[in-house]
Amino acid sequence: MAEYELLEYQIENAKKCVKLIEQYHIAYLAAEVRTRKTGTVLYAAQLLGRKKVLFVTKKNAISSIVDDYNKYGFEEHFKLTVINYESLTKVVNDFDLVIGDEIHAVSKYPKPSLRQTTLKTYCKGKDVIMLTGTPNPESYSQLYHQFQISDWSPWIAYNNFYKWVHAGYVNVKKKYVFNREMNDYSIGNLEKIMADVKPLMIRFSQQQTGFT
Repeated sequence: MAEYELLEYQIENAKKCVKLIEQYHIAYLAAEVRTRKTGTVLYAAQLLGRKKVLFVTKKNAISSIVDDYNKYGFEEHFKLTVINYESLTKVVNDFDLVIGDEIHAVSKYPKPSLRQTTLKTYCKGKDVIMLTGTPNPESYSQLYHQFQISDWSPWIAYNNFYKWVHAGYVNVKKKYVFNREMNDYSIGNLEKIMADVKPLMIRFSQQQTGFT
């Protein structure tokens, strides 16, 4: 018997995730801390009827995610593997859904991080749910490599960051580092970027939960 019960807003957000997965194969839950994101996306996995789910997160979050999986009673519906980004290659890639937690952790640019390239191999051909409370803490350019983990990225036509930049998604400026001139790719074209990704994102705040 489950120790935790899903709240109404978790159920509604899970249903929104399901609709996005069914339509786009990608769902991005951008929800603030303490909005119970884990239970929400695990319930979405249940609604989707998935049986082997991969949940990739940061090492210090693993125990709380496993705890939620058990206490919400999801073990009755699907098998969950929870692992940190650095250990991802240790698991066999036989999952039918990938959940990328703290997904801004793969947002390095202009070249992709090792976390991003590794996670991308596990997402190939699979539906992906991404979640974080801080989608782009420093720059909208950080969103490119996050969405590129999916075969259905809205930017799949741009197979590297530089092609995406040249398509008008970034206003390139010059900066000087130790008296050396370099390109500054941090000024993303907000309107153009969000036009592509807003349909894939669910934004949710503490205020919407009634949390104080």
